[in-house]
Parts: sequence; structure tokens; C-alpha cells
Amino acid sequence: MPTKTSPSLADALDEEWETISTGIGEEWDLETKGPFVGNFIGTTTKELKDSDTESGVREQSVHQFAPKSAPDEVVFLWGSYELDAAMSKIQQGALVRVAFTGIGQFKSDQGPRQIKHYKVQVAK
Repeated sequence: MPTKTSPSLADALDEEWETISTGIGEEWDLETKGPFVGNFIGTTTKELKDSDTESGVREQSVHQFAPKSAPDEVVFLWGSYELDAAMSKIQQGALVRVAFTGIGQFKSDQGPRQIKHYKVQVAK
């Protein structure tokens, strides 16, 4: 009795494939990887465990991009006060360059604090 054979791996390799993105992408760490250039996809939030909150979770903003060097991929930058403020002024699809410029110090009611500084630019 003849048996059905499944398509071979060689047949599958001949096809054109489109990657389906899931999740929020790969984290881009500006402090270790350096400046980033890509098209802004949008901003979303991610729930994180946080023992300092009553609910045990907190929401953190996540800015997603398609890197200019690999437009089929998705990377993200964790939000911060300064980065969130800058990204709120940028439209989806805009080509953006983001660089970490250092850490600043300031005094708050809770004592000394640090803030990360970024340079955010949009292509004209």
C-alpha cells in the first residue's frame, strides 16, 4: 500500500518566508550596544513584577522599532521619563536615532536620584 510522504526539507527551503513577529521584540541596550537607528513602530506597556507595589506588578512603557539595518526585526527600548517624553512627540513610521548620553544626578524628597539622559533625533 503506498504511503503519503511529507514535503522534504529541501522543498521547504525553496519557499519564500515571511517572519511573523510575536512578543515585544529584542531589547536594545543603548549603554552597551551604542546608538540605535530605526523606524518607530509604536509604544506599548509591559507588566513587570514589583514587590514595592500593592498589586505586585507595575506597568513599564516599551518603545518598539524596526532597525534600519534589519527592517524585518523588532527591537525595543525600555521607557524612562526622558525617553517617554521624547517618543510621545514622534509619529509612527518616523526614522529615529536614539543615543544614551549619560546619567545625571538630582535630589528628590526621597534623597539623591539618578536619571538616564538620551538624545533622540528624527530624520527630516
